[in-house]
Amino acid sequence: MNFLLLKLILAPSFVALASLAGRRWGLKISGLVGTLPIVAGPILFFFALEQGTAFAAPAAQETLLGLVGFSAFAVVYGWTSRWWNIPVSVLISWSAFLLPNFFICRLDWPLWVSLAVGLASLNLARFLLPETKKTKSAAKSEKSVWDLPLRMTATALLVWGLTSLAQRLGPELSGVLTVFPIASTVLTGFAHYHHGGEGVARLLRGVLMGMQAAALFCASLSLTLIPWGIGWAFGVSLFICALGQLVVLKLSGPVERVARAR
Repeated sequence: MNFLLLKLILAPSFVALASLAGRRWGLKISGLVGTLPIVAGPILFFFALEQGTAFAAPAAQETLLGLVGFSAFAVVYGWTSRWWNIPVSVLISWSAFLLPNFFICRLDWPLWVSLAVGLASLNLARFLLPETKKTKSAAKSEKSVWDLPLRMTATALLVWGLTSLAQRLGPELSGVLTVFPIASTVLTGFAHYHHGGEGVARLLRGVLMGMQAAALFCASLSLTLIPWGIGWAFGVSLFICALGQLVVLKLSGPVERVARAR
């Protein structure tokens, strides 16, 4: 069965709904919806449908290790955006994502170790980001007619590309590339353009906090896909992710407007 049309619609639609929900109902809903696995989830879903659960389960675990590369991307972009323009910052930060993942995809760790490494990298990255000025009110987020279409297009390309090449790449490399920050780059690029390095650091700090719940989703999916099947595994994993996101939002306190859904 050809899932091409569904690939080009599903994940980009989630990205659009998450963005619009944040704009319409504010920070709580934006933080809850925007950092759910709206990109990684559909990719892993198509892995399971097309390649089977035996492929998707280890890919979900490798996604946890891919968070190390995503964390490196965030830290490097957070700092380079202070001194360089958008194209240079993107090039350097994408290299920072790819370099550690080239070695990580070769490792064979238990699931709990992968989860611990992924969560630790996200929290370490938040600590390593540049300090931001404390202000009484959050900076106003600029809206652009290009923001949403670019994010949807970037998401569609990532989903289509990874799922098309999955069999050649294998579950390890496919998994770590699932969190390639192509859609996040669009968001950070607009934050860079409108707010400079200060805005980028605030945005990425919020994204890194929210992605901890997405890590729980991937861990649960890796654990349950083979014994429970696609339907139950995704349902339970999304529930666990939502609970984790509620805890993250509770612990994180007020979130600045510029750190809205990625």
